[in-house]
Order: sequence, then C-alpha cells, then structure tokens
Amino acid sequence: MARRLSGPAKASYAARTEALRARLRPAPRPAYLRAPLSRAALPLAPSLPGAGYDSRRSEAFTGLRRRGASGVVSSETTAALRLHSSLHEELTDELVDMAAGLKRNAYAMDAGVRESLAVLDGVEVGLERSLAGTRSAADRAQHLHKVNRAGCWQTCMVLAAVTLVFVWMVALIRLNRNRLAPLLAQKT
Repeated sequence: MARRLSGPAKASYAARTEALRARLRPAPRPAYLRAPLSRAALPLAPSLPGAGYDSRRSEAFTGLRRRGASGVVSSETTAALRLHSSLHEELTDELVDMAAGLKRNAYAMDAGVRESLAVLDGVEVGLERSLAGTRSAADRAQHLHKVNRAGCWQTCMVLAAVTLVFVWMVALIRLNRNRLAPLLAQKT
C-alpha cells in the first residue's frame, strides 16, 4: 500500500513545482496572431497614394512578378515586395524568439524532471528499505509464532503434570490421614 506524502514533503514538492512553473514562461504571441489582418488592414507603402483598400490596387497583389512592357518592376509591385519582405522579417524575428523561448523552457523542464527523478530515487530507496524491514519483521514474527506454539504445548503439559502430582498428593494425604496421625504424634 502506498504511503502518502507528509506535510513538509508535500509543501517542498509544491514549492518546487511552482518554481518550475515560474521558470516556464509562455512565449509571447506572434504579431500575426495578435490582431486579425485583412487586406484592408495591411499597411501600404508610403510611396503609394491613399491608405485604404482599393479594388483597383488589389490586382497588384495577385502577381508579385508582374512587369511592365519595358521589363521594369512597377512601383506597386515594389511596394508589395517591401511589405512582404517586412512581414517576412517580422515573422523570422518572432520565430527566433519563439525558438529561444522553447529552448529555455525545454532546459527548465529538463532541470525539473531531473529534480523529480532525484526525489523519486530517494523515495524508491526508502520504499526498498521499508519493504526489506517489513519482510524481516514478518520472518521474525513467523519464527516466534512457531517457537511459541511448541512452547505453549510444552508449558501446558508441564502444568498438567504438576496439577496431577498435586492432586495425587492431596488424595494420598487424605486417604492415609489415620495411618499418619500416630507417626505425627510421636514426632511432636
């Protein structure tokens, strides 16, 4: 049967768990998850006139490699490329931050698991000692029971023999009282 943790051991385990939880900070939410983005919410390059969504400009986002007749990249495409490049840079920075947070949390979790393993090893050693002590005590009790059981019968037999001898002596004294009276009178 498993033994429950004592109060101090339980408090120590809870404190270590809280310390581990404090070290495992959640990673910050990436910018693209903080607020939903729509095409209308995407920032436009400052070189483009207007800041709102224009159905005529939506055609610029359909093909980033769209070139004019002369083979030169249009200003709308350049603006879209700049926008996508900046979004790519932000996502890359966030990915690096998230990877660093994941690594930090993995190391903290590893340290916590190692501490828990040390505690579990100590508990296992204690349980093995307790089990060995219990087995030893059970063996001693069984041996004493066997010895006492045989000793009990021997004691009962001796008591029965003493009782029989006592009863026999009392019976002899009572039956032979008349014969012994003159002998006792002579000695006194």
